[in-house]
Amino acid sequence: MAESIVVDGVGYTPEMVKKLVADSAALTEAQKTASETKKLLDAREVAFVDQGKALAASEARIVTMQATIDAAEQEKRAPLIKQIMDATPTLKIEDFKAWDLKRLTDTAASTLEAARLRAKTDGKGTKSVVDDAYAKIGAKGGK
Repeated sequence: MAESIVVDGVGYTPEMVKKLVADSAALTEAQKTASETKKLLDAREVAFVDQGKALAASEARIVTMQATIDAAEQEKRAPLIKQIMDATPTLKIEDFKAWDLKRLTDTAASTLEAARLRAKTDGKGTKSVVDDAYAKIGAKGGK
């Protein structure tokens, strides 16, 4: 029988001592791995914080840029809305909130053309405006 080693009143066989040494080595290796993993996680956490700061800064820039875009669009929309409202007083400012810039531009152009046509007729009926237009075409063709 193998001799026992007595430590603090407990007897250990050589096999038990080998197992304890192996367990101790495995524990040391596990602690080393855990320490390296913790360092990696800490580094990733720092990277996430940095990315979070960069994301917050980007979002702030986006908000600022959107406000600039909105202000520029309002500058373009305001005169068109005024022109349309002057020509069509029954419309209210709320009516234009859903209108895009193209619709505003097209409508403003239509109201401007209608105003020109009204000014051109100067009290004449529609028939006389059409007759005048044909007369001009005929005069050009006869030359």
